[in-house]
Amino acid sequence: MIVLDACMIISFGNAGRFDLIDTLQLDRICVGARARTEVVRDPALAAMEASIASGRLSLGTVDVENPTEQGALRSYDARPAFRGRGDAEVLALAASRGYIVASDERAIRATVIAEWGLNRLAGTADFIVWAVREGRLGAADAEEVLSQLDSGAHVLAQLKREGRTLRDLLNKSGE
Repeated sequence: MIVLDACMIISFGNAGRFDLIDTLQLDRICVGARARTEVVRDPALAAMEASIASGRLSLGTVDVENPTEQGALRSYDARPAFRGRGDAEVLALAASRGYIVASDERAIRATVIAEWGLNRLAGTADFIVWAVREGRLGAADAEEVLSQLDSGAHVLAQLKREGRTLRDLLNKSGE
């Protein structure tokens, strides 16, 4: 299971490309209940709600009857970067259920890497690569779509700092 934070929903939803998330064949996708409340404007809100209504996106929440999940939520809520935000619930779900976290936010990414490693983290570039790999997006269109996403410029700049391109990621994935 992959749990989305609000930034992923907003970025893909605002660009009209939520299909690149909610039609993912690799895994099931959910959004935390708190993160859901942080998506407040269309077109991202409409895309998310339509996806939930269709069953392509499930809603996850920390179980009030589960002490482990409640403890994880308290732990992340105690951190100033996550206090009272959807991010705390996303991390608590990942901690207690072993979910992969989908986020481009620096604080979340740093926490996931430090606590569970890179294999439990996904970002915008991963969804683009998966969409190409699954044939839902052409390799030639990948950079164009990435440039339309709120986080796209940041992802491209990060790749450039690392001396890589989106094409390198696509080639690495078997394209």
